[in-house]
Amino acid sequence: MERCVAQFELALRSHAITIEAALAEVPDELRTPLLVELVHVELEYRLAHGQDVTVSEYCERFPELRTLAGVVPELEAAENLIRARPQDVVGKSPVPEWLDRFVVTGVLGQGAFGTVYRATDLRLARDVALKVPRPGRIDTPADVTRFLREAQYTARLRHPNIVPIHEWGEAKGTVYLVSALVVGTNLAERIAAAPLPPRQAAEWTAAIADALSHAHERGIIHRDVKPSNVVIDEDGTPYLTDFGLSKGTDAATLTVEGQTLGTPAYLAPELASGRV
Repeated sequence: MERCVAQFELALRSHAITIEAALAEVPDELRTPLLVELVHVELEYRLAHGQDVTVSEYCERFPELRTLAGVVPELEAAENLIRARPQDVVGKSPVPEWLDRFVVTGVLGQGAFGTVYRATDLRLARDVALKVPRPGRIDTPADVTRFLREAQYTARLRHPNIVPIHEWGEAKGTVYLVSALVVGTNLAERIAAAPLPPRQAAEWTAAIADALSHAHERGIIHRDVKPSNVVIDEDGTPYLTDFGLSKGTDAATLTVEGQTLGTPAYLAPELASGRV
């Protein structure tokens, strides 16, 4: 799913792909969830670049969207938020070039929930990673609580292989997380480029396992460990990142009881089989 979304976003910038073409290459069981994500991506991209497109047009292209509970209202909310942005922002960046005291200088990565930007902290004169949710993904106080939970949980952790969270904030109606900037590539991209030497793979696996152990000892369960959530810096050091689905064992869960969270291909066997 994440690989398909990332490839679609890259091709979209050069106008070299359509949603229909992207869906033609995926298994039937992934079509529906991938369709929703790709519509979100294309809608945001086209509106941000001044194209007059509506959710109704997507429902005509893909009638199955109307049969999915909550999807159309979510898309309409995203459309309204994007249209409400100041005109000087449209076509430049999914977030203002200035957000609070941060100057956005580039995109580091994008997932189904949000985008991570490279930014400069003007107050402390340092480059940081700025995580901002997609339009329409933060609509209620509970949504904000889930988003900020990542900062609260990760702030408890001090480990050389966990990306530290500096702070969270809100500006111009946008909540955001600020974390240390790790310049490099994620493990999924590294694996796709070439097989890892066995010793290197073992060393990185041990480092991430130690980072998870550190989190578990402090009552925090990541719940979405996968290659794309491991970043390898320029010195070859692996870092575990993205605690957005994490859960503290000392507090009540914020998810629906019995709900399975995580990426299907990387779920633990008992979760994949429905024993949640």
